[in-house]
Amino acid sequence: MFADDTAFWSSNKCPTRATANIQQLLRKFEEWANKWRISPNPKKSQSILISYPHAIPKQYAFSRTKLTLHNQPIPKQKTIKYLGITFSQTGSLLADLDLTLKKIRNRANLLYLIRGRIRGCNTETLLHTYKSFIRPVIEYRAPLYASLSQRILNRILTSERKILRRILKLDYKFPSSHVHTTAKTPTIASRLTELQQKYIHRTLNSF
Repeated sequence: MFADDTAFWSSNKCPTRATANIQQLLRKFEEWANKWRISPNPKKSQSILISYPHAIPKQYAFSRTKLTLHNQPIPKQKTIKYLGITFSQTGSLLADLDLTLKKIRNRANLLYLIRGRIRGCNTETLLHTYKSFIRPVIEYRAPLYASLSQRILNRILTSERKILRRILKLDYKFPSSHVHTTAKTPTIASRLTELQQKYIHRTLNSF
């Protein structure tokens, strides 16, 4: 549970058994909701089966199961968003990464407008804006993104270097290895690793 977001999950090799486990939890949730006179909307709830990409039979088995809340079916999805992160039925984060990079590009466009329209807007101000307005979109996902494969992580690194080149007015041929040195800022990859380690340390010491 987090604020008004509540999620139930069950890990099992059998989708039917996992569904039965979730349904049992939903019945208990219904009792609690009735006791406190809360009316959750089943249509605003979602369900998803996350499995290996090659586990087609499991996805088929899940499609034949049914989860209900107050006798109303809960919609099944191929992708689902929880706490701002988009998860897919294969466990891949590519869908979330695509949305994240799109959000970064949109915010970067605003940054470029600031650079062009605000008189006297210097490089330090633009870098500060990047660190406080754009980079946090990626850093929020650090516990997950820090473990992405290097091939996928390179998409994030490329996006960051492009923004820094625009801020510093560097040529697109400027060596990638020198961009962060010139900007005097760590790479997003090192930031993700650092934040992931802090998250793990904080989680382990919170019990």
